Amino acid sequence: MHCNHLLLKYPAFVVDDFLDDDECNRLVEMSEAIGFRETHTDKHGEEWKDGALRTNCSTAITSKELASELQTRLRDILPECRMLNPLFRFSRFTGDQYVQPHVDGFIAAKTNHVSKYTLLFYLSDSASGQTRFIDMITMTHVDVFPKKGRLLVFDQRLCHAALPVGNEQAKYTLRTDAMYVERNEA
Repeated sequence: MHCNHLLLKYPAFVVDDFLDDDECNRLVEMSEAIGFRETHTDKHGEEWKDGALRTNCSTAITSKELASELQTRLRDILPECRMLNPLFRFSRFTGDQYVQPHVDGFIAAKTNHVSKYTLLFYLSDSASGQTRFIDMITMTHVDVFPKKGRLLVFDQRLCHAALPVGNEQAKYTLRTDAMYVERNEA
């Protein structure tokens, strides 16, 4: 695995081949078996729908086993990460579905952990449907294209959007949060 750092205001990088084809296929099959909905699940497990922000379909699972397995594999990449949020959100994009520019913010857990990075796993290939990071001051952008098995890690303060896939086949992603011990400033 090789990390490619993106030149952005806050940390962001991609790791190609983080997941293999079989893992991606298994996760896509799992998401389809659960069933996609037009509502979305936030970091706290609450469902909501906002057609102005996002038009894709999603579903979610809570899996401490998957969180533990992926965290073990991330040890060298994110050494200070203490845990992954066990809430995983799948997204499926088809046609002109999108997510408007936004920031993810952070989640504070009852366990004195706070999220710092979003982990976005691409479960399928697509020549479009990229994740676009936008500098809202200069209006410049950096695009990350979907590549099956790719992991995109980025600081949750970065403004980003998901562009439509157009006539491409469906784009599948899996998203969670890297959690860190919250340090109290005294």
